[in-house]
Amino acid sequence: MNNVIITLKNGEEISFKLRSQDCMNLERINKVRTLDYLQDYSITAVINMLRFMRKHENEQFSENNACELYDKLIADGYYLEDIFDKIIYETAVASGLFKKEDLEAMREKKKNKKMELEKEV
Repeated sequence: MNNVIITLKNGEEISFKLRSQDCMNLERINKVRTLDYLQDYSITAVINMLRFMRKHENEQFSENNACELYDKLIADGYYLEDIFDKIIYETAVASGLFKKEDLEAMREKKKNKKMELEKEV
């Protein structure tokens, strides 16, 4: 299982990984399957995903730590969409939850839908 590593503008590297135990805990706490939870775009879900994706380095990584991380990512120029695409979805692929090809197909579908919406405006 690989990590996803991002580098912030200040040079800080942050590693993300979703282990099987983290998926089980996420499901147990939220009473929803991990793949379903990956489609929840609420801030609470994003922060929970970040929390569990950082536990591989620090088992005590808390909700407060995840909130601070989310704020740090936003301050670094990330948008919610970036956090999903570049961190959460990439980590899901690296953790074996779905294939890279599936992620690319999702991105292509999203791009096409965005282009259709722009044409309507």
